[in-house]
Amino acid sequence: MKPEPSLPFSLTPDDFWGEISAAEGKAPFPEAAWYQAEAAESVMVYHVPPGALAGARYLTADLLVEGEAIAVFALALQEGEGGPRFGMIFSALTQCGARMRMPLAAVDQNRWRLEREGAWLKPMFGGDRVDLTRVDRILLAVWRKSEAPARFCLTPITVTAEPPPALTDPLLPKGPLLDELGQSRLRKWPGKSASAEEVTGRLRAQVEAADRHAPPETFSRWGGWRARKVEASGLPITTESAGGWWTRRGTFSGRPGRMWSPWGSARRPMPGWRRRCRGFRSPMENSPPPTRTGDRRERRSTTSSPT
Repeated sequence: MKPEPSLPFSLTPDDFWGEISAAEGKAPFPEAAWYQAEAAESVMVYHVPPGALAGARYLTADLLVEGEAIAVFALALQEGEGGPRFGMIFSALTQCGARMRMPLAAVDQNRWRLEREGAWLKPMFGGDRVDLTRVDRILLAVWRKSEAPARFCLTPITVTAEPPPALTDPLLPKGPLLDELGQSRLRKWPGKSASAEEVTGRLRAQVEAADRHAPPETFSRWGGWRARKVEASGLPITTESAGGWWTRRGTFSGRPGRMWSPWGSARRPMPGWRRRCRGFRSPMENSPPPTRTGDRRERRSTTSSPT
């Protein structure tokens, strides 16, 4: 029997299931290698000596996904052939270095997800609880992908007792991900704004044309539904009517109880968005300085518009 490796130690795949294989190319990370999956649910297998994970606290690896389409990965820790299997699914932004930092305490199923860290997206847990002393294999699958092959660069998976440092300066092989308008620099589409001047001109044209447009006759001046009027409650309440969901609002400027549907852009960012994008300033081109927003304001619930 081989002695258990001492922490920290690294693992490389020693078997492949499905349509996945090593690929050619110069790796941007030390000791990393390129891989390419032609089909979803293709798996890389890492064998681990039983008991080797007993004193470990983290699994970590650096990842870079090529192309424009995001791939979804599934990591599993399993106790023997057919034994209990713990799972984690995650994704990564393309053309931006990401670092997986999975706490092994999660195998107790004491949480269902981790916060996003930079380009490492939506790590979520599932499957079975496992005993780390019995885990003898780690499986990494390309779970979902686009029609194009999923090509990615991956370092060996490192097993460590110490928390790995967060990635603060991600690799950007094609430069910043976002332009000064918040649009993707890597993709093109009809209607993409070419400059701030173009956006300003379009908005001014819309303002000038606003007086020539009128809401549908079924709408009130404030955007409510003329045909439906309910008792004002003083609070927004959602209700289903005429095949859709509507909000009936209290009194606004003396117009009580009009039904309205809060479609459209939200006027505030999602609570905690800055915390979820930690370590993500460098992928933005000419990003503005952060504003100071209190936690109490970020937690406050708001609606899209009054009626």
